[in-house]
Amino acid sequence: MKENLMQPEKSTGSEKMFPHAYLKINEITIQLAKKSQLFIWTILGLAALCTGLFVYFQTNIIDEAAKLSDIIR
Repeated sequence: MKENLMQPEKSTGSEKMFPHAYLKINEITIQLAKKSQLFIWTILGLAALCTGLFVYFQTNIIDEAAKLSDIIR
């Protein structure tokens, strides 16, 4: 099993005939991976920010409600 992992991929010959196309495909793949990673981190950051704001406002609402209930009593 380990020997199969160490062997290079079998060549179809087309990468020898069109090396620039394969380099361009690799560049595009790397760019897409970087953009998707940035997108995922942006979504995670926004989710964390929204969660933090939600918790902050909920605790403020609870504190204000407690103050109002003390005033009413």
